[in-house]
Amino acid sequence: MKDSLLLSLNTLVPDLLEVAQKRYHLLSEIQKCAPIGRRVLADRLSWSERTLRTEIEFLKKEQLIQVSREGMSLTSEGVHLLGELQNLLKEEVSMSEQEQLLAQQLGIQRVVIVPGNGSEDVKVYEQFGPVLTEQLHRTLRKKENIIAVLGGSTLRSTAEFMQAIPSHYPLCFVSGRGALGNETEWQANVICERMAQKVGGSYLPLYVPESIRKETCQSLQKEPSIQRILKLLQQADCVIHGIGDAISMASLREMDENEINFLKKEKAVAESFGCFYNARGEVIYQLPRLGLLREDLNHIPFIYAVAGGVKKAEAICGYMKQAPKQTCLITDQSAADRIQQLN
Repeated sequence: MKDSLLLSLNTLVPDLLEVAQKRYHLLSEIQKCAPIGRRVLADRLSWSERTLRTEIEFLKKEQLIQVSREGMSLTSEGVHLLGELQNLLKEEVSMSEQEQLLAQQLGIQRVVIVPGNGSEDVKVYEQFGPVLTEQLHRTLRKKENIIAVLGGSTLRSTAEFMQAIPSHYPLCFVSGRGALGNETEWQANVICERMAQKVGGSYLPLYVPESIRKETCQSLQKEPSIQRILKLLQQADCVIHGIGDAISMASLREMDENEINFLKKEKAVAESFGCFYNARGEVIYQLPRLGLLREDLNHIPFIYAVAGGVKKAEAICGYMKQAPKQTCLITDQSAADRIQQLN
C-alpha cells in the first residue's frame, strides 16, 4: 500500500520524493549534530551555502528547526516529522542509495528501481510506464524530439501504462527495427504506435522483416521510404530499448538450430539491437538487420534500457558491460539485487 501510494504521488508530482528525501537528510543531519552551524552543515551535506540557506529558511518558516547562537537544532515538531518521514521514506531513501551505487557499478548515468519481481508478477512492469514517462518529460525539451523505439514484451507492457506529456514538447516516435517473430504485439511498430498514442505524439513505422539476409538488407536500404526512416533514426534524441535473454530471443527470432547451438557453446547471456553478448559484454554474434544499430548509440544523448525480473539479471549484467555511458536503466528490485550480487 505504501509503495503504491508513493508511486502514485511521485507520478502526480514528479519531484515530490526527491524534495522529501533531500529535506529528510537535512533534518536527520541537524538532529545528529545539533547544535550545528550553517557552514559546518553545508560541508557535511556537500551543499552550497546558497542551497542550504534556502532550505533552512523553509524549515524555520515551518517551525521545524530553531536557530540559536550555538547553532541549529530541531523543534519538537521537527523531531516528530523526522520520525514520520523515517517510517514513510525508509525504503525509498535506501532505494535511492542503491540506485546510485548500481549506476556506479554498471558505469552508466542512472538507474531507476521499482518494487517487485517481474519474473513472478508481470504487473511489476506496469510501473515502468509512469517512470519512463517521467524520464522523457524531464529530458526531452527540444522543439522537436525524435524517439527511437525497439520491441519486446517488457516494452509492450511499459507502453500500455505510459502517460501524456505536455504537447509543447512535440515527440515523434520512430520504430527502430522491423517485425520480430510471429508475436505481433511485441513488434517495434506496434509498441511505437502505442507509446505515441499514450504520450501524445506522432509515430513512424519501419516496414521491413526483422530477420533478413545481408544481400536483402543492402537492397532495401536503397528504398526511399526506408531511407527516410533510417535517416530519422540517425537523428534520434532518445532510444528506448529492452534487453533479452539470449537463447529465448534466438528462439523468438526463429534462428536455426546451428545458430542456437553456437550461442549456447559461446555462453551467450543477452541480446539487444540484434547482437548477442556473453557475460563479459563481448558481442559473439550479430544478425544482419535494418534499423537502429548498436554502433548508432554513441551519438544519441538519452538512452533508456527497460528490463526487469530476477531471471533477466544475468542478461542485464552482460549487456551493461558495454552499454553507452549515457544509459539509464529502468528495472525492478529483484533484478537490481541480483545484479549487485553478480558484480
